[in-house]
Amino acid sequence: MKKRMFSLFLALAVVISMLSFSAYADAENVWDGTSAVTDWYNTADTAYFISTPAQLAGLAKLVNDGTSTFEGKTVVLTSDIDLGNKNWTPIGETTTIGSFNGKRFLGTFEGLGHKISNVTVNVTSGYQSVGFFGRLSGKVKNTGFESLDIKTRENTNNIAVGSICSILDNGAEIINCYVKNASV
Repeated sequence: MKKRMFSLFLALAVVISMLSFSAYADAENVWDGTSAVTDWYNTADTAYFISTPAQLAGLAKLVNDGTSTFEGKTVVLTSDIDLGNKNWTPIGETTTIGSFNGKRFLGTFEGLGHKISNVTVNVTSGYQSVGFFGRLSGKVKNTGFESLDIKTRENTNNIAVGSICSILDNGAEIINCYVKNASV
């Protein structure tokens, strides 16, 4: 009887720990709106693997602060990512009216069939390229985008707006991607 109770207790403990780990893993893939992790990046690699929202925000930070354009490099999404409807800063941006020298993503973003969901972009001042990618000179492949809410200030003609990307430079490509439930 004691062995049976111990076995039952052990099985219950394993199930509870699996449920706790699953909840932790799901929480890890919902963005807090501020974290931007860049420790995965180094100049020597040509492929980078992103699995968390904070790493994805780190990609935006690296491009937007001019650290890297990712030209000749591939960024691979290894899991679905939930941006939690927190305000997203587009990857690649043009912040000056008439500027064609803004930051841009020149690499390949390979989604491997994963999706990025609950994206909110709300730009209220300044000229900006508004979309998940603001300015793209590279490629976005095999990625789903679900529940996008793209907003800009009213009564302006100084903003380029799109869901996946607002400005596609010559040679830029969006391949085998989809958008579902978008408001632009």
